[in-house]
Amino acid sequence: MRYKYASKSEVMGIDPGPNKIACFHPQEAAIHEVAPNVDMKGKEIRLLQRKIDRSMRAMNPDNYEDDGQAREGVHEWKVSKRCARLRAKLKEQYRVTAETRKRDHGTLANQLFQRAGKIKIEKNSYRSYQRNFGRSTQRSGMGEFVQHLKRRAASAGCVVEELNAYTLKMSQYDPFTLSSRVDFLTTHRAP
Repeated sequence: MRYKYASKSEVMGIDPGPNKIACFHPQEAAIHEVAPNVDMKGKEIRLLQRKIDRSMRAMNPDNYEDDGQAREGVHEWKVSKRCARLRAKLKEQYRVTAETRKRDHGTLANQLFQRAGKIKIEKNSYRSYQRNFGRSTQRSGMGEFVQHLKRRAASAGCVVEELNAYTLKMSQYDPFTLSSRVDFLTTHRAP
């Protein structure tokens, strides 16, 4: 399917969060979920991991201490056929999740570029997102989405511009008048 992207004169600003992005265009403002169709199936994954762990402990009792921790050093690990099947099932679960996330990222990137040919995005540390918002970031893949957005812009002839939030100090400005918050508070102070 061929998409008709907007020209570079159309500008949109987006602010990424752990699993949603806020978009602002002169004609609309919206919040979009980055990967709405991703189902992590946490319970099923946890059960598979526990089955794999039990199987590994049963096949390799010499590699574990009495308190249940794995012994230090290099060990030979025996893997049963059942455990290999469980690992393959777990790997398939992660693969399906990753493909769904990738498809959702492409859909959202196309929607954004149909609206604006130039996207300004706040530069963030996505590793920090992973540390602070682990599960929701794993579900949405925000850093992966931003990389996807940049690649799509390069191939479509659009622009993604990253803005440094520390030098711009965006939270100190009133978005409607673009004046400093200090000026805004002093002029609009209640009597």
